[in-house]
Amino acid sequence: MITVALAGCGSPVVVKSRASLPSLRLASSAFADAARIPARFTCDGAGVSPPLQWADPPAGTAQLAIVVDDPDAAGRPFVHWVVWNLAPSVRALAVGALPAGAVEGPNSDGRNGWTPPCPPTGEHHYRFRLYALRRAPDVPSTATPQDVIGAINLAAIGDDQLNGTYARG
Repeated sequence: MITVALAGCGSPVVVKSRASLPSLRLASSAFADAARIPARFTCDGAGVSPPLQWADPPAGTAQLAIVVDDPDAAGRPFVHWVVWNLAPSVRALAVGALPAGAVEGPNSDGRNGWTPPCPPTGEHHYRFRLYALRRAPDVPSTATPQDVIGAINLAAIGDDQLNGTYARG
């Protein structure tokens, strides 16, 4: 296990290494792992969230969560999307849609919801992470993206990651 301190969190957050967690096999019909994200899902297109699919979550999953970030952003990873309260029976998200009951948290743009990839220069990498949670993340209404991600990590019992890239022009 790795312990990290996140800005805005009162105490260090324990982040489990991916190797120790069961896989959910996250995928997208729009792009393969480590491939270019189609412009449709970026600021150069419709800017909608891409379709995502995954396998059965591990036993004990109370809900699922998704975090999308850009580790190449200046300063620290730019959080594009935080979603939780997805029922464990959900196996996919359609283009630009969420099932009833899903909660979208704050992103690095300071609003709730999807912010499409829009790198200012060069090629950026985007991490789409799906988490199986044993319980709902404990987040106050004033939570920052880092607070929510820390709470998701604390509740995680499984995860998987899909990677995409995008460069403008």
